[in-house]
Amino acid sequence: ALAACDAEMWAEAHADDDGVGDASAHPGLSHPTVVADIARLALAVSRCVASDTPETPAAVLVVGCGTSGRLAFQCARAAERSRKAERGTNDRRKKQAIFRHVIAGGDAALFQSAESCEDDRERGASDFRKAVAVYEPYQIKRVVVVGISCGLSAPYVSSFLAEAGRWRQELSRREGEKTRVARFALGFNPRRDAPPRGGFRELFPNTDDFGTEEFGTKSARVCVSGTTRERDKRSRVVDEENEVLFINPVLGPELVAGSSRLKGGSATKIILDAAFAVAATVGEGRGTGHERGGSSSYDATAMTFRDEAELYATRALSAFAAATRKTHASMSRDGACASACARAGAAVAAGGDVRLVSVAEFADVADVTPRVSKKETLSVSPLNETLGVTVSALVDASEQRPTFGTPLEKYRAFGGGGWRTLMYGSDDETGEEQRTRRKANVPPRGCFEVSWDAYVRDAEAKAADGGKKRKKARVSERKAEGKRTAPTFLLVLFAPGAGARAARQRIAARRAIALERAKHADRGGDDADEHLSFAFLCVRADASEPKTPPWDEDADGFFDVEAFFFSADAVFVDLVDETAFVADETPDKTHAAFLARLAPRVAELGAKLCLNAISVAAHALSGKTFAGRMIDVRVSNAKLYHRAARVVAAAAGTDVLSAREALWRACGFDHGSNDASSSLDVSEDEQKNDKVERSVVDAVVARASSLSSVVPIAVLLARGAFREARDARDALAEAGNDVRATLSRVQRPNNTREQ
Repeated sequence: ALAACDAEMWAEAHADDDGVGDASAHPGLSHPTVVADIARLALAVSRCVASDTPETPAAVLVVGCGTSGRLAFQCARAAERSRKAERGTNDRRKKQAIFRHVIAGGDAALFQSAESCEDDRERGASDFRKAVAVYEPYQIKRVVVVGISCGLSAPYVSSFLAEAGRWRQELSRREGEKTRVARFALGFNPRRDAPPRGGFRELFPNTDDFGTEEFGTKSARVCVSGTTRERDKRSRVVDEENEVLFINPVLGPELVAGSSRLKGGSATKIILDAAFAVAATVGEGRGTGHERGGSSSYDATAMTFRDEAELYATRALSAFAAATRKTHASMSRDGACASACARAGAAVAAGGDVRLVSVAEFADVADVTPRVSKKETLSVSPLNETLGVTVSALVDASEQRPTFGTPLEKYRAFGGGGWRTLMYGSDDETGEEQRTRRKANVPPRGCFEVSWDAYVRDAEAKAADGGKKRKKARVSERKAEGKRTAPTFLLVLFAPGAGARAARQRIAARRAIALERAKHADRGGDDADEHLSFAFLCVRADASEPKTPPWDEDADGFFDVEAFFFSADAVFVDLVDETAFVADETPDKTHAAFLARLAPRVAELGAKLCLNAISVAAHALSGKTFAGRMIDVRVSNAKLYHRAARVVAAAAGTDVLSAREALWRACGFDHGSNDASSSLDVSEDEQKNDKVERSVVDAVVARASSLSSVVPIAVLLARGAFREARDARDALAEAGNDVRATLSRVQRPNNTREQ
């Protein structure tokens, strides 16, 4: 089902969902107009990077909330590291990064959800000012701002984009010099469906036409065919200095309704990675040549650059499309991935732990000597790297609490050198604060540690704590104590490698497995292993990497069950396509460099798809979805309040007004107990137009943020199964917090059961 859902992402166009039979009403990710928009973003980024000097710095700011902000971090981080690696030591004059992320809530929100910040317009504006202020005393002369909001609904992001426009106008009036600012908005809902509260309607250049979808018109459909120059003549001219360019492909519905971390997250990563890779490719060897074409108009030379940008954007999308297909094919080819999903689901259902631990960084650690011993230890200096696959795991783990209500400590990811190697430039602290924090390798304020060393310390502490308890317990109590130990699922992420690169990763993997077994030693022997499960994941995307997974080199007895007492589900995804991109011409040096530049991003996408599949399946199997919806979503901002009301209405078979009242009661309020509750009687049409009294939303969000299972309880109340929220909560607890099982046993108001 997930494979079929992701395949929809690559359709060229999607039929309108209002019943109009025009198959080209909405452009898909591979639509020519979307490809042209990605190329336009790439050229803007290329011009921006080419103009950067110590005295006139440039910046590419990628901003988002929640999942979008985390992907902004991952993509901006990868682009900046790639840029610095390609320039080598010549770029040490630069203290500030060109590519930088901004996430609502600051860096503490990267791997711990902070959804309430999404509604903060004032903070969005102030964070833009803070982002450009770090370059003082120098004045930025060129900025590219990319705002990401999958549903075009985040006020923080729209405010950030709007403030960028105001800032440019202020500088132009004050200094008499033109500061170039290119603004792009990335989202995947049709623009006409953008909620007014999100603020994106004000950013569209022709606000009167916002409610109509231009891709469904005859004048827009003519752009589908013809050469680049012909399309340019027919399409509307974009004023990059004064308008926000919307990159707005429609992807189709998510497998889990509202979970934009799936297709929406994948498309975000694909578009940003493609644009940044294209920008680096078309800018090679040209210096500031793009300036000949100006910033918002193109002469013959600039048009050539645009043709080239569109060509490479098409190639990049083709690579990502092939990777999507091959990843899903690999996951379905054998039972390893399905078994991993089932094991992870069993751990989640039993209230156990899921640990995503990356050992990929050990591939290049030179001071580790592989040794074969049952009692071997791994003693290394702190890791000086955090790879993209590790970042993918960190992002995936951070999504489980806001999506499924999973406690933070139950679904964690670790790997690499931690915050010291993760961060490349943050807007959340002053330069001195950031340097001090990075030197001490401590996380941002309010955030937990994520390094390999942090995982080892955490596991050793839990194992030691369990050992102390066992010493105090009587023999007759040990069995009962063991039963209270929750199961654990450990997924170990590898990097492709052979020889010493593979051996070092195997040593680290054995260390992680030994630590997990030590935590469950109170069960003793085989009983401990029955409550532990392991899986391995490795993604290959570079033809220079070995074709066999690192755990296949069995010279050191890695899979010797008698020696190490474990077995694991091994998932190896090979995304290398020797024939990629060569259908239209013979590859040249620039083409080869483009492939090499894109390969790590392709591997990250493959890892993301695998991790998404495991986390979605695990929570679905444990009853965290109902009728294709996130039934235990956290109500922590206005967007999620409205989403929760729709979920309750659909699951309970009632209207939105009754669903809103049920949410109010699920939070412990009585109808009429607060003046704000009078707003519950606002009509559904007014709610759709965002005219619900803000006091209701604020009251529910404030209370729900500190409660668990608010949405499931609201469904039980809306169905009429219980009169009081506490009774519904007790029933849910008796069912082991299996939301779907509880709801399936409850009669609808019309006395029919959910099929």
